[in-house]
Amino acid sequence: MFSPTPARDAGRRTRNRSLAAAAVAAICMGAVGVADALALPDGTFPVRGKHQYWDGFGAGRGHTGQDIGADCGTRIEAAQTGRVVQVARDGSGYGNYAVVNVKGMNKADFYAHMKGRAVPEEGTTVHEGERMGRVGQTGNAVGCHLHFEYWKGSYPGGEPTARVTKVLRYWDRNS
Repeated sequence: MFSPTPARDAGRRTRNRSLAAAAVAAICMGAVGVADALALPDGTFPVRGKHQYWDGFGAGRGHTGQDIGADCGTRIEAAQTGRVVQVARDGSGYGNYAVVNVKGMNKADFYAHMKGRAVPEEGTTVHEGERMGRVGQTGNAVGCHLHFEYWKGSYPGGEPTARVTKVLRYWDRNS
């Protein structure tokens, strides 16, 4: 049976206070409303280098995620802990991609256009911050970027949500 140690509990309390402080700061700056700040999930921004936001959800052509431009080869990390449910290549669309069903939530994270095959194997658990792959431009991609989708519901069966940009910007400020 798991027994928390004082150090582990202290780490959780510190992280919870940090997240609460970040939520208050986001509200005060007008970046998000109170309800949104309280509902934003814990996570790590997946692109671990210099980046910029490109096309977002909708983008005039039914775009279902947020594109994050970065140099080809920039490290991509798991945004949240969960089970890797699909690792594949779609030559005409997403290129090299992976999907993670988030642990303890009815959500999924979708990573596409990666330079090579995703690092974690299908069926394994990936932990927040572990390497998923590298930024690429595989499939139907113009320029090096990560196409990230935040799903309501698990994969398959769920659907991409327009909250993806709000969630990513929150993680970007707090990672």
